[in-house]
Amino acid sequence: MLVWQNMHTHTRLSYCGGRDSTVANTVAEAESVGLRLIGICDHVDVPESGREALMAQNRDELAQIETPVRVLIGAEVTLVAPDVLGTTRDALERMDYVVISANHFHLPHVAQPEQRTEEGYADRFLTMAEAAIGFGASIIPHPFSYIGVRQMGDGRLVDRERLLAAYDRGRVRRLFRLAAERGTAFELNPGHVRAVPDFFAEMVRMGRDEGMKFSFGTDGHHPGQMHYGGPEALAQIERLYRCVGVTEADVCAEFAVRLDATRDGGSDILV
Repeated sequence: MLVWQNMHTHTRLSYCGGRDSTVANTVAEAESVGLRLIGICDHVDVPESGREALMAQNRDELAQIETPVRVLIGAEVTLVAPDVLGTTRDALERMDYVVISANHFHLPHVAQPEQRTEEGYADRFLTMAEAAIGFGASIIPHPFSYIGVRQMGDGRLVDRERLLAAYDRGRVRRLFRLAAERGTAFELNPGHVRAVPDFFAEMVRMGRDEGMKFSFGTDGHHPGQMHYGGPEALAQIERLYRCVGVTEADVCAEFAVRLDATRDGGSDILV
C-alpha cells in the first residue's frame, strides 16, 4: 500500500472545517481504508491569536479513542512573511509536527510579492518555503499551488502554465536539498497532482535526486475527505502517484518539529 498516510486534515476547530469534522470521525475514516498514520493540523494563521489552544482540545478528544492508527496533533501555521511565523516558539515545542504554509497569499495579512505576477509569486513561494524550512517545518503543504493566488496585480486570473514554468529549477533543487538536510517533507495532494501530473513527475524526480521525502495529504476539511474518498478513490490515487514516479522509498515516515535555536528575534513570536 503506497498511500498509507494522510498528514493534512482539519477538524471543525478550523475556520473552514465542517461541523461533523471531529477527531473521532477523522480517525474512523482512516481506519476504514487501512491508513496507518494521520496528522490533524487545524489552522493557526495570525501571531498571538490564541488558537494554539485548539491542539489541547484535539488531544483531549483523541485520548477518548482507541485506534490502531497513529495520530499526530499539530497545526497548519501560516508563514506571514519570510521572517514572521504565525505562532510562538512555545507552541511549536508542544506540537507533534507542524505544517507551515508558505503560500497562503489569499490571506490579507500575508505579505505579497513586490511584483504581483506569476514570476513574482513563484519567486516569493520559493523564498517563503526556504524560510518555512528554517522555522522547523515538518511539512510544506500544497507546494507550487496556484490556488492561493486570487489574481495578478493587473486584475487578470493566474495563468497556471506560466506560473509553473516560472519556478527556477535551480532554486527548486537547492530548496529540496535544504529540505532533505532538515528533514522537511513536501506534500503531494491528489487534486493538485491530478491537475498537472507532468509537473509533479518532474518535482518527484528532482526531490528524489536531492534526497528529499514527500508526504501525502488531502487538506480535508469535511467528512469524506479524510480517507481520500473511500477505497476505490484511494486505489485510483495510488495509481496516479505511481504514474508520476512515487515509490515507497519516497514517502516520509517520521515527522517532527525541528526548531533552529538561532532563529529567535528576541520575543515570543518567531521573527
